[in-house]
Amino acid sequence: MLSFGFCGSARLSALTAFRVLRTPGSSNIISEMTDPFRTVALRSRVVKIATLALLATFVSAIAYFQFGSLVTEGHNVRAQVLNVGTYPVADVAGGNLPIVTVRLPDGSIRNVRATWADVNGCISGRWISLVQQGSALQVGQPGCSTAS
Repeated sequence: MLSFGFCGSARLSALTAFRVLRTPGSSNIISEMTDPFRTVALRSRVVKIATLALLATFVSAIAYFQFGSLVTEGHNVRAQVLNVGTYPVADVAGGNLPIVTVRLPDGSIRNVRATWADVNGCISGRWISLVQQGSALQVGQPGCSTAS
């Protein structure tokens, strides 16, 4: 076994020499060696959290600006369908979405944005249920029908 000489006649083994580094007064030596790894791990977590928060903010902003507010209160209006067309949107939002040109009971003609489920089987001459609040229009339930 290897041994080192300290203080003249006292001899300590190599194992004892390494234990000297772990005394309570010198325990900072070991923690300083692992500190850079903790910093890297903390930085990695902060970057992941910031990326997730940025992604959530981005998705919320797109949803807010891309899709209009829902008309939940208002009165039901039956309108005659004049034309069903499409308008372009991003591929993520479904590509082209339908836009319905309708004649309201007061005789005015308006364009209403809809979903494909709202206008399934809708053609010119059919009737569609709309919800109107002020000047805002939205396709209501049940959507298109053949009866007036």
